[in-house]
Amino acid sequence: MTPNDSLERWINWLNDPEVMAPLNNPVRAYRADQLKALIASADNQRRYLVGVFDLAEKGQIGLFQIEIDSFHRRAMFSVVIAEKSWWGKGLVNETREALLDEFFNNRGIEKVAGMPFARNFPAIFNYKPQG
Repeated sequence: MTPNDSLERWINWLNDPEVMAPLNNPVRAYRADQLKALIASADNQRRYLVGVFDLAEKGQIGLFQIEIDSFHRRAMFSVVIAEKSWWGKGLVNETREALLDEFFNNRGIEKVAGMPFARNFPAIFNYKPQG
């Protein structure tokens, strides 16, 4: 992702209690400059922000944040599909599978974890089929 990607959508997502509640985050009134700084903080070495896009519409529908511990060759994955029309369509597992392949096969990662909150039922539902 770049600081110019879908900032208006992000701002809407951050202000939507339905999107933020499963992440255990309050709604936030981010400004575009704050989001640009957040996106720019991803260095693609220790921290990645990977956008999830609707290929037909060309719009962003969610994102992964991936934190890397290179010493232990470990990654921590977090994901949000924020566009509600995509909820329940298997997109999380489809995109996470591609990212797992990339990080295991090409980026030297040996262990990956995700830690959904106990009440984040959509995340728990998505983790089960992936073991």
